[in-house]
Amino acid sequence: MEIAQSLFEEREKDSIEATEKIFRTAYECAHSQLSFAEHSRLVTLQQRNGVQCGDLLQSDHACANIVEHIAKQMRSEITKHIIEQKTTFAVMIDESTSCANDQSLIVYLRTLYEDTACVYFFGLVAVEQATADAILTSLLNFLHVHGLTDDILKEQLVGFCSDGASTTMGRIGGVATLLQKNMIKCRYFIAWHIAWNWQ
Repeated sequence: MEIAQSLFEEREKDSIEATEKIFRTAYECAHSQLSFAEHSRLVTLQQRNGVQCGDLLQSDHACANIVEHIAKQMRSEITKHIIEQKTTFAVMIDESTSCANDQSLIVYLRTLYEDTACVYFFGLVAVEQATADAILTSLLNFLHVHGLTDDILKEQLVGFCSDGASTTMGRIGGVATLLQKNMIKCRYFIAWHIAWNWQ
């Protein structure tokens, strides 16, 4: 098996290297908050500078698919770290409404990595209604899909953070309160609100 893989990699070395360059370019578009339409322009620029990028995966649609693939792999690595290292973590959310009036949650995870507290963008979650129950259901479903089961949440989730909206932080029926009442065993669980600064 290893021999066959080595032979394949040797035979397809140029194609693999070109694909790596395309993936790095797509990642740069996402990381620098560029339009996916910039992907083909950046690839063309590199080719004019003598970089071999191949002939495939140069459209804006290809860029979107590559970025989604990279995001899935990054989410998987974060989840794997939390599960295997049994690290505690906090969930941070903020509500967002698009120009089309579609409601979403921006979800971040904060956890320790090599003794450093790191915040990771974890995903954008569609929400059908802006109620505490609907937000909590959407959030939990999203976390479950990516491997953070109820058992993991009960044992390792130690914090929840959002803005001060009553829907998320209300003492009677906010998301934080529902989460703490129904999900969390950890006695160290803390819910707090923060004023977001997107400058």
